[in-house]
Amino acid sequence: FDGDGSNGGISGFETIDLSDTDGLTASVVLTDAYVTSTASNAVNLTIHNNDISSLTTTGVTGTVTLDSSDNTFSVTTASGVNNAGIVIAAGETATITLGDGNNTVTGGTGSETFIVVDNQLDGSDSLTGGGTGTDTLEITGSNGDVDLLAVATHTSGFETIQIDADRVAGTDALRISDAFVGAATGTTVKITGGGTIYHLDTSDVTTTANHVVIGTGAVVTMQDGVNNLVYADDTQAVNITGGTGNDTVVFTEAGFANSDLFTGGTTGTDTIKFSNAATITTAE
Repeated sequence: FDGDGSNGGISGFETIDLSDTDGLTASVVLTDAYVTSTASNAVNLTIHNNDISSLTTTGVTGTVTLDSSDNTFSVTTASGVNNAGIVIAAGETATITLGDGNNTVTGGTGSETFIVVDNQLDGSDSLTGGGTGTDTLEITGSNGDVDLLAVATHTSGFETIQIDADRVAGTDALRISDAFVGAATGTTVKITGGGTIYHLDTSDVTTTANHVVIGTGAVVTMQDGVNNLVYADDTQAVNITGGTGNDTVVFTEAGFANSDLFTGGTTGTDTIKFSNAATITTAE
C-alpha cells in the first residue's frame, strides 16, 4: 500500500485495515501528506496474522498507530530512510525490527521488542518502551559500542537488554546510564541473551534504587578502569568477570549457588555482596 498519492490519490482515511488478509507480508508507505489528510492527523494501521516487511513513514508529523485484533504482530521499518510517528497501540505484543535510518517509535502498554543493530543506535533515534509491559531492546551484530548514556534522552522505557551475538573484546562496549535504568518499570534492567558481553560499564548507575541485573544466558566481563555494580538473577546461574576497577556483584542468599561464577579482576577491590541474611557453605 502506497499512501503517497501514487495509488490513485487515496487520502483522508483514518484506518487502513489489513485484517482480512491472513498470512500477508505487506509493504506500506505512508507520507506526511497522506497522514495529515485525515481529520485527526493520525492513521490507524490494523494488522491481523500479518507482518509488515517494510513500513515507511518518512517525514510524518502526525501518528501512525499499529494494532492487531489478535494483539501480536511483527513490523520492520524501511531501511535507507528516516521513519517517524510510529506508535504501538495499547496491549499489543509487538516486535519492531528497525531499519538503518533514524526511527521514532513509541511503545504501548503491552510487551514490545525493539530489534536494532548495535552501531545503528544513536541519538537520532527516538525509541520509547511502553508503560506497564516488559519491553526489550534487542541488540544484534558486533560492529561497535552500544552507549546508552549517549542516547539516554532518546532511548528509554526498556526493562530488558537482550544481546544476541558475541560482542568483540576491545571494541564492543555496552554502557548503561542511570537515566536508562531509572526509566524502566521497577527501575530495574535485566541483561539477557546468548552473546558474550565484554566491557559492560554500569559506573553511571549510581541511584540506589536503580538495578542492573545479569540474567539468563549472559556471560559478562566488566569494563576496566571504572567501578561497576550489578545484581545476579535469583533464578539463573551467572558468569561474571571483573575489570580493573572495584566491581561488586549482589546476590540474594537463595540465588547464590555453586553454579554461579564471579571472577575478580586483576586489580581493584572486588566484592560479593548479599542483599539479605545469608548462610554460605563450602558447597557453594
